Formats: sequence, C-alpha cells, structure tokens
Amino acid sequence: MAKLLHNQSIIDLCLQHTGSLNGLVDLAIANGVSITEDLVVGSELVVPKNIANNATVLNFYKRKNIVPAIGNTIENQQQLSDFTNEFTNEFR
Repeated sequence: MAKLLHNQSIIDLCLQHTGSLNGLVDLAIANGVSITEDLVVGSELVVPKNIANNATVLNFYKRKNIVPAIGNTIENQQQLSDFTNEFTNEFR
C-alpha cells in the first residue's frame, strides 16, 4: 500500500513507487480510479508487485529523498525545475 501525500496525484505516486509512468494505467486499474481523478490526501493505493518500473530512476529518487508531489504552485514549479536540472546533470 502507498499513501497519497499532499499535492500528489496518481501520476506522482506512480513515479514515487516505480520510477516510471509505464505502469500508470495498471496502477489506476488496480485501484479503480482514473489517471485524471483528484484523489483524497491520505488515500491508500495498492501498487501491484508486477508493475513496470525503472530501477535507475527509482533508486535516484530514494538516494535523493525525492517524493514527487507536483501541485500547481510557484514553489512546486521551482522544485520541479531544480529537480529537472539535477536529474539531467546526474544522467549526462
């Protein structure tokens, strides 16, 4: 089970727990929700064990303690920009 945090969507949760969006539809189906649905903070979603993942990105998130939660705020936009720059530099 994975708990949905403040400003997280199912997209963010998928990235956080798989490092990829390849399993997004599978995650949504497993939980009976739409990928565009606004979910309630604190909701617990099942992350299927066989869901597609990207171990390289997932390990990067864990090493850097990154928890994707892209709300529509200026602060989150700056954090996304910082992450994008750091991620790009890490994998050049």
